[in-house]
Amino acid sequence: MKLLILLMGIWNLITFGMMAIDKLKAKKDKRRISEKTLLLSSFCMGAAGIAAGALICHHKTRKLKF
Repeated sequence: MKLLILLMGIWNLITFGMMAIDKLKAKKDKRRISEKTLLLSSFCMGAAGIAAGALICHHKTRKLKF
C-alpha cells in the first residue's frame, strides 16, 4: 500500500512538472507538450499533479478540457 501511495505521489510530481515545462515552452514559443499527452497523464492517476500545475503555473486554466 505504501508503495502505491509513493508511486502515485511521484507520478503526480511528474505530471506537475509536465505542466510547468509546457508553460515555460509556451512563454518561449517553442514546441510544446500536446494536450493529448497532458490529458492522458491526468487520466492515469495524475489528476492532482495536473490540477496543481494548472493552478500554480496559471496554465491551461481557460481550457474546458482541463
